[in-house]
Amino acid sequence: MWVKSVLAKYWILLCCGAFLLVGLQNEVSVYQIGYMAIFLFILICYQISITTWRLILRPLWWVMVIYSICILLIIYTYQFDNMPLYWHNATGLSDQWLYNLGLRQHTKASLLMELLTPTAFSIIIVIQLHFFHQPFMAMIDLRNARSDSTKDPEEG
Repeated sequence: MWVKSVLAKYWILLCCGAFLLVGLQNEVSVYQIGYMAIFLFILICYQISITTWRLILRPLWWVMVIYSICILLIIYTYQFDNMPLYWHNATGLSDQWLYNLGLRQHTKASLLMELLTPTAFSIIIVIQLHFFHQPFMAMIDLRNARSDSTKDPEEG
């Protein structure tokens, strides 16, 4: 049980590290800027109001899982033969814009690395949501901290 409490306490740091890893990958693209913007939003909310941060954290984790899955699907499907032409015709964006968005043709090795990072990020966040979110929220609950600090030390 102590392992779960330790993991619940520090897993959030792994989540933040995963955010930074995805956001600071090789070549910068628009989808990576999206990861960094959401990470900075979470950080600013934490700095401004921990109560607000606690309220938005679970929905934001789910948004990040959905965002990562969408990014994975788009990057993977872009690798098929006619997809670059389809995206160019469907969106009217130039090849340079598509490249800047993160839609690039990859070799098998570079595709693996490109897909591995958002996949690992999604797995880390899903583990956070299913196993560690509730214990972490209970651990940082301000009401519990106040009630613990107002107890008489003689009562134990």
